[in-house]
Amino acid sequence: MALSDGVTICAEDLAAIVQDVLSADPDAASREAMGLHLRYWDVLQGVAWAAATAPLSAERRSAIYSLLDIAAEHRARFDEVFPIARPSDTQLIIAESHQPWYSVERAAAHRFYWEAYKRYLRNTANWPPGSVEVLDVATTLIVERLSDPERVEIYSTKGLVVGYVQSGKTANFTAVIAKAADAGYRLMIILAGTLNILREQAQRRLDKELIGRELIVADQNAGGGHDYEGDRDWDKFVRYGALPNSLGSFNWERLTGAVDDYQRLRKGIRALEFPKRPDRRFNHPENLHSAP
Repeated sequence: MALSDGVTICAEDLAAIVQDVLSADPDAASREAMGLHLRYWDVLQGVAWAAATAPLSAERRSAIYSLLDIAAEHRARFDEVFPIARPSDTQLIIAESHQPWYSVERAAAHRFYWEAYKRYLRNTANWPPGSVEVLDVATTLIVERLSDPERVEIYSTKGLVVGYVQSGKTANFTAVIAKAADAGYRLMIILAGTLNILREQAQRRLDKELIGRELIVADQNAGGGHDYEGDRDWDKFVRYGALPNSLGSFNWERLTGAVDDYQRLRKGIRALEFPKRPDRRFNHPENLHSAP
């Protein structure tokens, strides 16, 4: 923006900007913002500024750096902090054209659960940064092909995600759920298999990595305890520091628990009664993003 407005940035200011963007703290706001935009620009297709460079290529990243006027001496450090996500499959997405809505601004506006999940993968599950980048790109490409949850018109999207055994499918759909919920989706149904043990494994994984300790404790059962009393990994369950709706986000309403499956919903139909105002549709942006 400064360059397009003819503003000259002195060397000292430029060095400070670069230092801020390349912060050693992975949760620093400037670093998060730069990473979000780079991942978005890396995967865009059919844009004139990309000069026919392939998405997720070194040539694309070099074109981005040139347009941002990032000096050559800083580019190796940018590549290290913001590695190019390189999925193992050459063709990551096979899909018809879609209606764009999940812009970088939309993704940045509501990202509470995705950011929490990313921190979990990085700090608790000890995923390498490159793997987190690949997951981020892959799941963004999925979410952007869903319907915009704020749109007035009814619009159906259907898709299929395929993965090998132990290829990270659960992490993929957990990240998709986190991003979709942040974007405004308000009902998620996971069909976790035909056996109780598979359902219970998926429930525990989502409770541990996405729902979090505060909501599980708040959702205590009739006996006074929560689902994971005495669980060996309880200290590794995601925590937010307070209930998410007090931190500017929304709370999850679990329809099932570690023991209670869909055949005996503890909460009953009450949990599916979405709050709405008579003067505004439920999925109006001012309603949607605070709804559980």
